[in-house]
Amino acid sequence: MKNILLKAGLLAVALLVSVGVVGQAPVVDIYSPLQGATEVSLDANLELTFNQEITKGSGGNLSIIRSSD
Repeated sequence: MKNILLKAGLLAVALLVSVGVVGQAPVVDIYSPLQGATEVSLDANLELTFNQEITKGSGGNLSIIRSSD
């Protein structure tokens, strides 16, 4: 598994990623803070653990948005 550490804040984040296995999209196994967490600081780190290795590339997009959008 690969941990991706992102700085969460007021802005949405978009990253280009590519995966090593063709045809199988990566899945987030672990979220920190947990999904649905409340009272999380705006400058808290967002840590995602994927089920496979993630590398920067041009194979797709990872978008992080507010759930209200």
